[in-house]
Amino acid sequence: MEELTVPTVTAVNRWIMVHVATLLGVDSGTIDPAAPLSTYDLDSVDAIEMAMQFECAFGRAIHPEIFMDGDRSIDALAEQLADP
Repeated sequence: MEELTVPTVTAVNRWIMVHVATLLGVDSGTIDPAAPLSTYDLDSVDAIEMAMQFECAFGRAIHPEIFMDGDRSIDALAEQLADP
C-alpha cells in the first residue's frame, strides 16, 4: 500500500496559484495569493476541476465548494488544505 505524504502549505499554495493561472491563461507570477478568490472569478466548473485535480496531485478528496468561497485567499485556503 502506498503511503501518502501530507502536502505542505507551500506546495498547496503554489499548486493553487498555478492552477488558477492556467484557468485564466496568465502567468502564475501575476496571481496574488493574498487576494480573495473572488478576484479570479472562478465558476462551479472550475471548482469541480480544481477539486478533482487536487485529489490527483495530493491524494486527498475535497469538496469543490471549498474553491467557491470567494472571501478566502489562496494563502488561507492553502493553510486549510495542507492541514489534514
